[in-house]
Amino acid sequence: ADGKITAEEAAEKLSKLQGKLNTIREKIQTRLNAAVAEGAITEEAAAERLNRFEERGPKRLGFIGRDALEERLDAAVADGKITAEEAAEKLAKFEERINEQRTTLEERLNAAVVDGKITVEEADEKLAKFEEMIVSGGKFQHHNRGKQSGFMGRDALEERLNAAVVDGKITAEEADEKLAKFEERINEQRTTLEERLNAAVVDGKITVEEADEKLAKFEEMIVSGGKFKGPKFENGGGKFKGPRFWNGGNGQNSNANSAVYQGV
Repeated sequence: ADGKITAEEAAEKLSKLQGKLNTIREKIQTRLNAAVAEGAITEEAAAERLNRFEERGPKRLGFIGRDALEERLDAAVADGKITAEEAAEKLAKFEERINEQRTTLEERLNAAVVDGKITVEEADEKLAKFEEMIVSGGKFQHHNRGKQSGFMGRDALEERLNAAVVDGKITAEEADEKLAKFEERINEQRTTLEERLNAAVVDGKITVEEADEKLAKFEEMIVSGGKFKGPKFENGGGKFKGPRFWNGGNGQNSNANSAVYQGV
């Protein structure tokens, strides 16, 4: 309704959510059936638990942490609910999952540093908070990627990519690929801007000199970065605003500076 997503995108998101809920429901049903077969719970109790899930949906909880997990496992061993070997196996699986998550987080933080979304210090702080959470539990909040503003020009991008290569975070080939993607998007944006400037000149909204001035500012910003809004023109009716650029969001579009043209 606010125009942030289309009806098709909303339907797709709902479909994915329903798919996840169905998967969770199937897992719960399988476990409940197994528990009934083993005599651990009655069919009535199993049906009641499934109904609670249907009414409430999946419940999100905070991360338990290694200390609390070890305490629970030790208590379960002491109560005879599981053996010491089973407790050790559960703890090993916990560590395995944590190592996978740590590796994924490190890769994403390194990429964010390379793309200029966060500093090395912010990445180190984020990783330290992750390690702290692993021990004590709680919720791990991801870094807000939408705080930075302004377009990062070609010069700054090349410096960051070169530094990343020197630090061993990416290879020279990966740096060249990122720079090539940057140039490809810039060429597309330049073509779009030229077409719309030409159309604005033809319609009498701006002069040829004003169009050249706007294109020159665009080229200057591509090299040095900054914000590009351009002057407003009101020749013969209508307003002309240049394209606006900003960092933020996620994925490679923001990494090499996504650009949106605010039309004539």
